[in-house]
Amino acid sequence: MDFPILEAADHQLIGALIQEFNYVDFNLRRAIEIFAHAKLLPEQGARKYPKIHSSEVAGIVQDAVKAMDPAVEDITDTGRILWIIER
Repeated sequence: MDFPILEAADHQLIGALIQEFNYVDFNLRRAIEIFAHAKLLPEQGARKYPKIHSSEVAGIVQDAVKAMDPAVEDITDTGRILWIIER
């Protein structure tokens, strides 16, 4: 237990990271909601919707984006960003 005691700035940083994760999760779930209403969720996501585990949210959005028209959407860039989020 030689780990130093956390200071106020440490707690603030941890809180900020938690809040950022919450924003990402919230917005990915909003995307899933839109895909579900538009009937664009992949089969795996549609079976689990609306109870999708947090560890699967980015992957399901990524699969839905891959199925979109690349002439209309920037699939490559969005897929790369979602891959980063998923990791």
